[in-house]
Amino acid sequence: MKTIQSLLVVLGLDSEKKPHAAKFSAAEETAVRKAAGVKGFRIGRPKTKEAAEAAQKLIEGRIFDSGKGLVPFCSQDTYDKLLKVLEVESQPANPVAVPDKPAAIPAPTDPWAALKMGSTVLCKDDEKGADQSYWECAVTAVSKDGKTLTVRWKNYPTLKPFVVKRTAVAILPSKP
Repeated sequence: MKTIQSLLVVLGLDSEKKPHAAKFSAAEETAVRKAAGVKGFRIGRPKTKEAAEAAQKLIEGRIFDSGKGLVPFCSQDTYDKLLKVLEVESQPANPVAVPDKPAAIPAPTDPWAALKMGSTVLCKDDEKGADQSYWECAVTAVSKDGKTLTVRWKNYPTLKPFVVKRTAVAILPSKP
């Protein structure tokens, strides 16, 4: 039987209010505290023989390489007894930042909002025939509301400029 000082108990209620509890070695306190913090669970220490016996009956918890821990379910009676006999910290363990997902990438800004006079875009040729495709156009004007563009074909500068919706064009990267 482990000594009273060598045990830690992690306990808490999950989001569905179901009780969890597990015993851990006090030698792993840093990792245990980290795992408990991720779950918002509290840490209890047995200070009496009765508390140590109750803690010994628990399943051993596991700490994973990610820093998260496995604290299995326990009965409500066991959970209530542990709260009475253990010296439980009043606050949940300090949550430690555990990156389980990459940092959120900020939403890209509207790329069409950056279009201005002189930008190069691709526009679809509406002519019927074998050459129907997308061709480079130069933006010659942007409407006040920014929803339409006046463009001209880059390879055919003598043709009249025409108006297209800004979202109907493909945007090309600007050349450095």
